[in-house]
Order: sequence, then C-alpha cells, then structure tokens
Amino acid sequence: MVKKRSIVKFLIYNFLTLGLYSIYFWYTFGRDVNRMCFVDGKYTRNFFMASLLTMLTFGIYIWIWYYNLAERLYKNADEYNLRIKEDGGIILLWMLIGGLFFGIGYFIAVNILINNLNDMAEEYNYTYYNF
Repeated sequence: MVKKRSIVKFLIYNFLTLGLYSIYFWYTFGRDVNRMCFVDGKYTRNFFMASLLTMLTFGIYIWIWYYNLAERLYKNADEYNLRIKEDGGIILLWMLIGGLFFGIGYFIAVNILINNLNDMAEEYNYTYYNF
C-alpha cells in the first residue's frame, strides 16, 4: 500500500528536522514509484545511491533523478487510467528556472510530483489492495 503525501507535511517536517526528513521522504518516494511503476521494467535508484552519484557528479545527477521520477509517473499513468500532464521536462524547468525566483520553483515541482504520486497511489491502492 502506498501512502499519500503532502507538501505541507514535507515543509513542516523538513523545517523541524533541519532537512533530515527530506532524506526519508525521497527514499520512500523513489521506493513507491518503483512499486507502482513495476510494469515498465525499469528501476529508479534509491535516494542514497542518487545522493552518492550527485556528489560524484558535482550536483548534476540529482536533476537526472528527479527527471526520471517524473517521467516514470508520466509514462505509467495509462496503466492506472490517469492523465498526468507534467513530464520530466516540466519538473526540471520548475526546479531549475523556477529556482531563480527565491527557490519557489523547487517547491512547485515537489508539489507537482507529490500530487502526481498521490493520484497514482489512489488508483494503485484501489487496484491492488481494494481500498
């Protein structure tokens, strides 16, 4: 079963834990994307590996990781009879260009990812757990 997430909870918990919650959040986010998008035969690296690769690539890999998350949700939406409008390119634009506006774009992108995951989670839970 995949739990729903909230941008408000993400922001509050990140603030209270000085950013440590985001490690748990993104780890479980990637795990749930792998769980729901198993049909495509792909695998999203876990957040710990993505963090290590980000350090090795001087901060570049994390953008690829976010892009891949958004793309998997976008491409697997048909499996759950969903229509997701935002693909990986939109997420990257919000994170990179929207980040120039006091970092607001990052949070908009995270909110889009959360909403898309929640929509898919609702259908996934109904399909596989009858909730």
